Amino acid sequence: MTEQDFFAIYIPAVRKAMITEVVFGVSGPDWFIDDDALRENVMNFEETIYDEHAVFFDMVHDFLDAYSHNFPTVGDYPIEESKRNLEAMLDIYEQRYKSK
Repeated sequence: MTEQDFFAIYIPAVRKAMITEVVFGVSGPDWFIDDDALRENVMNFEETIYDEHAVFFDMVHDFLDAYSHNFPTVGDYPIEESKRNLEAMLDIYEQRYKSK
């Protein structure tokens, strides 16, 4: 799997997770990848590229954790501001890794 392949699957899954309301349960992007084998490959690949993209992955995790628990903030930032920041980061990654 390439980073381009990974982000083509991962980013839409993050976007789905961001609009799904689950109370008191962190719904990670992996919940929104239907194919079990593909989900496993994506999650394994995430581990191999985590250090390079730690800020991005931490932003995804922190937002989804706060969102799923209905917290008003993510760290020191209001949840809506954090959502906008994550959406902007997703747009950047989408452009960086889009199919050519």
